Amino acid sequence: MAVQGAVEFEYDAFISYVRKDEAWATFLAVELARRDFKVFVDTDRLVAGTEWADQLDEELKRSRHIILLWSQTESDWVTHEKAVFEAERRSTPEVARHVIPVLLEGDYKPLRRYERIDAVRKAAGAYAAGPSALGPEVRRPLLDKLVASLRHRDAARPVPLLVIAPTRAELAATDPHVQVPPQVGETLNQLAVRLGLESREDLLPYYGSEREDWRPFRGEATIGDVLDGVKEDINRRLKQSRLEQFRWEPLDTFWDDPGQISGHLVDGLVVIVVDLLALYQDGLAYKLANDVMPQVRQNRRAVVTVLSPFGLPADALMLRESIRNRAREIFTGVYDPPTIVLTTPSCHPSVGDEMDLRAPLLRRIGAELVPGEPDGSTFTRTRT
Repeated sequence: MAVQGAVEFEYDAFISYVRKDEAWATFLAVELARRDFKVFVDTDRLVAGTEWADQLDEELKRSRHIILLWSQTESDWVTHEKAVFEAERRSTPEVARHVIPVLLEGDYKPLRRYERIDAVRKAAGAYAAGPSALGPEVRRPLLDKLVASLRHRDAARPVPLLVIAPTRAELAATDPHVQVPPQVGETLNQLAVRLGLESREDLLPYYGSEREDWRPFRGEATIGDVLDGVKEDINRRLKQSRLEQFRWEPLDTFWDDPGQISGHLVDGLVVIVVDLLALYQDGLAYKLANDVMPQVRQNRRAVVTVLSPFGLPADALMLRESIRNRAREIFTGVYDPPTIVLTTPSCHPSVGDEMDLRAPLLRRIGAELVPGEPDGSTFTRTRT
């Protein structure tokens, strides 16, 4: 139940939509539920035999926010639900309650006074194709902005994030026969063979035109989706301990001017996620060696992690699960970090999957968000 002050709400949000957009409403309801939001959507919760309008009005009163799905179809229901919610919002001025329009197609003048989420509308063909065909380049900003609106973006602690990965074009242009480093390392083709592939060409499908298209662990999820999942998992744990939530703050300006992010690298919590194959691409390897690591090396609050281009084999996963279950008193601290004082950068050179990634991030981010020493570096207690 969502609570603010003395006002209690049964739902975090009410999803208002026209019937032809039911698939979109269901999609958002499922995704928000995965992120621990409780939402009302009338596809499955209306009580048979009751007066629809009366029941919907009641559910609106019990919802903190309203999400309006708009797709150029004038709807008396959506208009009515918006009006009821606005009236309820005026009756509870002490509580922050938001109208959150999600533009699927077209525009609607009465909604222009609100901050609108239009990732779907801006992507050609996305609405017509439906939510099941939504690519990560649309899905991520849509859900990120929606979650930020529901959680109040200012209330979530920003954690600077830098992802260093090649595009498919950069990887394709990398000489697969050059040793990295010279005389010491192995060639890109040799690495591919040791990973069970025939050559560098078999790695290309896991990259795209943008760096965010990289799919680590040779899986289906992009790096953005992987990090979003880890963020939600950590936030659930923080929430259970009544701790501050966090959000990723991408350091995108790095690619145009590395100097602009130097302050983040030298001091303060920062997470740097590196693709192993970036070390084979001259430009990216140079940036990492010259623009990142010299500054991060003395930052005890930094996390540097290198993700694997392959997933852990089934026997390794089974072994890890057995260790977690049978030796919990010994290894709990590895997977669910305890109180710890951090004195050096946290470096993790071989991360095999999301769980391996979550553990060091939970340790470092948790330490930053729990009150302790003045710099927030000691994981000491929960808030009361």
